[in-house]
Amino acid sequence: MSAGAAIQSLVEASLADGMVLRNVSLASADVVFFKGIVEANNGLAQVYAHPATEETKRLARAERRSELSVVAATDSEAELDELLRGVAADISIEVSA
Repeated sequence: MSAGAAIQSLVEASLADGMVLRNVSLASADVVFFKGIVEANNGLAQVYAHPATEETKRLARAERRSELSVVAATDSEAELDELLRGVAADISIEVSA
């Protein structure tokens, strides 16, 4: 199993276990900052990179953007959304459910 497939399986398994997912698109230069903010919030959520395809690699190079999955427990959904709104005040991110 490829690393991308393993990550996708992990995200799908998490969602099946009562987790919520937010997809985040952001500048590639902001990924480390974003991941640090999320992970500094006492286990609120986990951040995963989307599995790369040739098309997403080409777009990422052209647009210098990265796509991430953020997974959190269902009972932390409001806190996660609040955190993402706060991060959006500092860096440009696009969030979808």
